[in-house]
Amino acid sequence: MADFEIEPVQVFQRGFSDIELERRFDLDLVSALVGMPPRLVRRILSIPNTRVTLRDTLTLLDHDAFCETFLPRRKIPGFLLRFER
Repeated sequence: MADFEIEPVQVFQRGFSDIELERRFDLDLVSALVGMPPRLVRRILSIPNTRVTLRDTLTLLDHDAFCETFLPRRKIPGFLLRFER
């Protein structure tokens, strides 16, 4: 049994600017944060490249709304925005 609370996606902050939503991050980083293999990320998003936008990341989080990884899902967007400046 997990010792963390599983939270639905609806608690995510959605007030990101267009500039923030279009920021791109490394596929391997996003893949690890959302707990999906890179190949699955590419399939879900229908992308051939190795960079993923924040908008794409939110789509991935919506796709698998209740699965937690080592970082609480609600914190992933903010982490990404602070990670790569």
